[in-house]
Amino acid sequence: MFGPLEIIIIIALPILIVISLASRAEKEYKVFKHHTDGYKAVKVGLAWVAGTIFMPIWFLFRGLWSYFFLYLVLLVIAVLVENELYGEFGSIDFNNASDTEWIWLGIQIIVAFIPLFKGNDWTAKNLIKKGYLFQDSVHAVSKKNAIAIVLENKIDSSYNKNDTQIRPSKRMIRKKVVVKSKSSKKLKRNDKAAKEFVMQTIRDLDYVVIRESLNIYIKSEENAKNLYAFLYGLALFTWSIHKVKLKYEDFETVFDIVDSGLNDSGIDIPRHLDLDEDYDEISSGFVDIYTESIGWDKINSEEDLINSVNKDFQSIGIYYARAYSRDENDLKKLYFVKLVNTISENT
Repeated sequence: MFGPLEIIIIIALPILIVISLASRAEKEYKVFKHHTDGYKAVKVGLAWVAGTIFMPIWFLFRGLWSYFFLYLVLLVIAVLVENELYGEFGSIDFNNASDTEWIWLGIQIIVAFIPLFKGNDWTAKNLIKKGYLFQDSVHAVSKKNAIAIVLENKIDSSYNKNDTQIRPSKRMIRKKVVVKSKSSKKLKRNDKAAKEFVMQTIRDLDYVVIRESLNIYIKSEENAKNLYAFLYGLALFTWSIHKVKLKYEDFETVFDIVDSGLNDSGIDIPRHLDLDEDYDEISSGFVDIYTESIGWDKINSEEDLINSVNKDFQSIGIYYARAYSRDENDLKKLYFVKLVNTISENT
């Protein structure tokens, strides 16, 4: 006759077949984020592997140590009860089983399959105990896909909040015109807008990539230069909007804005450009801004778009700020994701 273990194995076989079929379908996942350990996704519904003979390994893999030891204790109890009911090498005789033996068999099956129904809930609660915060529930084909969807949603949503950048009119977008010198009050407002844009971009990065990853990324001098250049580019665009000429002191002001924004955000990146030695590189960004504003160097084809993404990070920062000012969501995401992917690939 079949013993309880054999019965469980027989029941588990069709479950494994169902797992194989279900794994191809889209499932619901809960996505969690830890401030240092990043993202994790937990499937909603049945934990198929937890309902098989691989249950102990599944507990260890999920970090559910308390449940692992609990089921070890239950296993010891089950062995003792089995010896009491059937002897050392006996098992249930289905034809002659007593009510007690049937009840005991039912208890074993129920206890064995509780993880099948509750395992994923236990996993989610365990992540919360470890400091993970629930982010969203999404439908996806895999855990990685679920995390990617949540990240993309966060990138999209981050563009739509706290938009403090001064936006040009449609006429001003088409053609840059000479304007009167701005008052100090106007310049201070531009200072504030540019600094807030720098800090908001850093907050958006914190929202998508954890601060620990960002700190690891900027340990490399080259990476730190790239991040600084990106922030300088977007600050330059924001501060110089509606301007047709920038002086030496104006570029120094933009540098001070970036430095101040980084300092207030708690990121330590030294300024790597010198106004005297690197003036051509520094001023080239404004040349790009101005020439595009009067109709030159526009992105008119897919090739132009690809080339724009592959430019230096100062240019990408400018393109990002330009797309931001025009509510061009696809372009905003394209240039921001370029920076995010670079950080992810180097941490």
